[in-house]
Amino acid sequence: MTATLTTADAAELAHVTTATVRAWCRMGAVRATKQAGRWVIDRASLLRRIALGTRPRYHVTDYDTAYTITYALAPYPGEQVDLHRFQAVTPTGEVISELYVDPVTWVIVNVQTEPEYRGEGIATALYHAALAQLPQVLHDLPEHRTEDGNGWAEHVGGETVEAEELFA
Repeated sequence: MTATLTTADAAELAHVTTATVRAWCRMGAVRATKQAGRWVIDRASLLRRIALGTRPRYHVTDYDTAYTITYALAPYPGEQVDLHRFQAVTPTGEVISELYVDPVTWVIVNVQTEPEYRGEGIATALYHAALAQLPQVLHDLPEHRTEDGNGWAEHVGGETVEAEELFA
């Protein structure tokens, strides 16, 4: 016998309202039948529906590159100080772009995209993710950036750190 749930029990398990569970039942998003005017919901089907909400959301570029953006406090490779790290990760787990921001100065320490993925807007998406999550994100002084870094900073816009702030 398959385990079943009431609408109220399903709503509690899924952390949604009973109205949402009833809508899922009506549209066939979960396996359920009506018995005596009440929904009887298949527990396994509900668990599959809940799992859909826990999957990472993927961005897809115009070149069909799928990736999700992850965030962590982590050191830059070879360093020991934690930085704000934003990464673009493909469904296979490959890191295709990274952006590091200093947690004290809010200056971008490094941004890098694998050569075969450059020009798809992935680093720009990481920059916007950082802007959405951090109090501010600043570009380093032009003399501290590479030629590609200068072009990218001009393309995405935003503020550049003032020399006095950087060396204060």
